[in-house]
Amino acid sequence: MPSIPGETIAAPSGEPMDCAKVPVVADTLKRIERLLGPACHPFGREATDLALLALRALGNAGAVSGDDILRTCYEDPANSPELRVGAISALRRIPCGHQRDSNVLRLFSNTSEDVEVRIAAYLAVMQCPTLSALRAVKEGLYTEQVNQGKSAKPDFEHFKPFHERINHW
Repeated sequence: MPSIPGETIAAPSGEPMDCAKVPVVADTLKRIERLLGPACHPFGREATDLALLALRALGNAGAVSGDDILRTCYEDPANSPELRVGAISALRRIPCGHQRDSNVLRLFSNTSEDVEVRIAAYLAVMQCPTLSALRAVKEGLYTEQVNQGKSAKPDFEHFKPFHERINHW
């Protein structure tokens, strides 16, 4: 399997930067994104493995060439849950605000979605929580019918820092 640079694209200082605008980085990102296949539909196990590797590289890089590339992968129910979770996980280093809140929250809120996809969506939303996202997640966890969804975060202890910060203002 080919080696795909990912970590080397992220800012060495760990500080967020829009490196996707640097020509050599933009070219590298586009090459990695091409491994996802047409419309993020890899055909066969080898192509799927390569697409998953590409998603990991994009996640490591913390950048994509366009806002829709990951969403195309994670929103399409025709894609395997493994590929959709990989696309959601690729959001981990992408700066907050890149379509994460509403699009990923919609996946978490959809009770007919695959449980693994919903848990990955929950984790992605909680990386960049907004007040409206916290309210939606709290409501979703109260009404959750699937045990895996409940066990992902069985209580609301992780909301306390946000609650304290909000009440402080």
